[in-house]
Amino acid sequence: MGNSSRKTNALTSQTHLDSRKGQPPNIGGKWYNELGSEVELTVDTEGIITGDYYTAVESKPGAKGSQPAHIIGHVSHNGAHDTFGFNVLWKNGASTTSWAGEYKDCNEEPVLFTTWLLTSETDSCLDNWMSTRIGKDCFTRFRQRPLPGKELTEEERSRHNPCAGGESWNYRNQHYDKK
Repeated sequence: MGNSSRKTNALTSQTHLDSRKGQPPNIGGKWYNELGSEVELTVDTEGIITGDYYTAVESKPGAKGSQPAHIIGHVSHNGAHDTFGFNVLWKNGASTTSWAGEYKDCNEEPVLFTTWLLTSETDSCLDNWMSTRIGKDCFTRFRQRPLPGKELTEEERSRHNPCAGGESWNYRNQHYDKK
C-alpha cells in the first residue's frame, strides 16, 4: 500500500472519529469473524456489553457446549476511547475466551480488530502449560466467507474486506486470492 493510500485511510478514519466525538463506538448489532462465527452484541448506556456468541469452530467436538454462549464485557460509554473487551464461558466454564479489541473504520467499513485468549481445563498442574491459546479475530458487519449450507449475498461478495489483509475472497473457488 502506497503512502497516498495510507494517508487517505488515515483521513477517512480521522473524519469518522471527528464526526462521532463524544459518542461511543457503535459496536452493537451483528458481527462476523473470518472463520464464520457470529456475535450479536448489545451495549447499554453505561458501556456494558451483553450478547450471544455463535461459534463456527471448536477444538474438539462438544468443546463449545450448547449454543449460543453468552457474552459480558465493557466498552467506553462516553466516546473517549474505541477499545473494548468481552468474555465467553464455554460449556459452563470448561473453557473461557476473552477478547480485547479496538473499533476502527476502515475504508468506510466498521471493523472490530481483536486479540483473544482461550483458556481450557487441564488434567493436572503439570499440564497447565498447554491450557491457554492466543489468536486474533477480525469482525465485520458482513459475513466474510460462506459457511456450509449458506451462500454470501451479492453485497457481501462485492464488499471490500478490511480483514482479508490485501486479499479478496474468491467466491467461485472458496479461497482468498492475493491482490
